[in-house]
Amino acid sequence: MRTLADALSAHASVKENAVRDTVNLLLAQRLMEQVPHHRGLTVALTAGGEQALTVALRRDTRPEGGH
Repeated sequence: MRTLADALSAHASVKENAVRDTVNLLLAQRLMEQVPHHRGLTVALTAGGEQALTVALRRDTRPEGGH
């Protein structure tokens, strides 16, 4: 969690507990899954998570008022 929070801090003020809460939510929604056999918490997007991220990124990059 700290590694991710540190990486995000270069772009925004992100607290480690916010990262933890978000990762736990994504795990609960099955948009991420824990990668087995790793010492620390390692997660990966599921197919559904990848699709949701793609949709969100496309939505975010649309021009103002565009569809």
